[in-house]
Amino acid sequence: MRKYYFTIFIRNDMHGIISSFYKEFIQEEYGKEMLRQIEVSGELEKNAFSQEGSCSEYDFLALLDTSCRIVSTNREEILVSFGRYIAPIMLRTYQGLVHEDWLLFDVLENIEGVMIRTVRRHNIQAPQVYWKAISRKDDCLELSYTSPRKLASLGVGIVQALSTFFNEPIKIQRTDFEDHTVLIIIRA
Repeated sequence: MRKYYFTIFIRNDMHGIISSFYKEFIQEEYGKEMLRQIEVSGELEKNAFSQEGSCSEYDFLALLDTSCRIVSTNREEILVSFGRYIAPIMLRTYQGLVHEDWLLFDVLENIEGVMIRTVRRHNIQAPQVYWKAISRKDDCLELSYTSPRKLASLGVGIVQALSTFFNEPIKIQRTDFEDHTVLIIIRA
């Protein structure tokens, strides 16, 4: 019996959900010394991280940009990798919201209606992130992602990780617009 859930959102206060996992990701991918170097060379406020590892949205974005500079990559690449890293964690954390019989397209199609709406009920200050299915056919799902943070690449990585988890090979076609991103997910 499979019960898993993941989410694509970043809360205003971060509460460690994304920031602490991002720090773990950097440490696992690049090492403890690299994480220390990123933390001290960034534009982070002194003592920006709480003991739990959370930080403000501003500091998270500064940490992200500093990471990109130090490891010589861009935001898109590091967010896709981070999305692949965080998907299994989120699946375990929120497993109770996914129906046992759901497969990849079912999970992706229900993110907004079931999962993100649940987050908004518990955190009324959560940013207006929308991840909704526009259309679905047997082998194709079209999704629209809208967020002021423009971190759609995190979602791309999560979708890639879920594809592996559900053993459903896919191809992703991405189109970025000024106010949203469209992902067309095609079963390979």
